[in-house]
Amino acid sequence: MKLKAMISFLNHDIDIIEKELEQTVRSDYALLSEAGLHLLQAGGKRIRPVFVLLSGMFGDYNINKIKYVAVALELIHMASLVHDDVIDDAELRRGKPTIKAKWDNRIAMYTGDYMFARSLEYMTKINHPMAHEILSKMVVELCLGEIEQVKDKYNMDQNLRKYLRRIKRKTALLIAGSCQLGAIAAGTDEKTHKALDW
Repeated sequence: MKLKAMISFLNHDIDIIEKELEQTVRSDYALLSEAGLHLLQAGGKRIRPVFVLLSGMFGDYNINKIKYVAVALELIHMASLVHDDVIDDAELRRGKPTIKAKWDNRIAMYTGDYMFARSLEYMTKINHPMAHEILSKMVVELCLGEIEQVKDKYNMDQNLRKYLRRIKRKTALLIAGSCQLGAIAAGTDEKTHKALDW
C-alpha cells in the first residue's frame, strides 16, 4: 500500500498545514515570497508534518495547535534543502530549478535563513520549554551534520559509523523530533513523548 493511501485519513489536516506553509513563506518582499513559494510548490511528501500529526494522536489532538509544530519542522527541512542546493551547486530539485539556479546564491541563502527564522517564530506558539529545547538541539545537530558532509566530501576513507552519524544528524533527528514534538504539542506525558524520540 502506498504512503498516500495509508495516511488518507489525514488529508484534511495536511491541507491545513499546506495552506499554513504557503502563508508562512510569504513576505512583504515580493522576491522572498516568490522564492519561498517556488520551493513550496515544487512539492514534497511532507513526511515531517505527517509524523507530527500521527504522534499528536497519542495525546489531545488539536490541529489548530499541532499545526504550528508541523509547519515549523517542514520549514526547517525546506530551509536545509535550499542551503544544500547552494553547497552542492544543484540546478534541479524535484525536477524543477532550485532557488539558487533560478535566482542566485544570495537569494537562496536568505530564503533559507528566512524559512529558519519563520520556523522559530511558529514554534513560539507552543508554550512548552522542553519543545524549544528539543528544537534548538535538533537544529544544532542538523548544522553539524551539514558541516561534516562538507568536510568529508572527497574523503574516501569514511567508515560506516561516521556515515550513519551524519545521516542521523541530517535526516533521522528531524523525523524523530517530529514525532516527539507532535506528542509534546498534544500534551502527552513525558514517558510517551520520550518513547517517540530516537
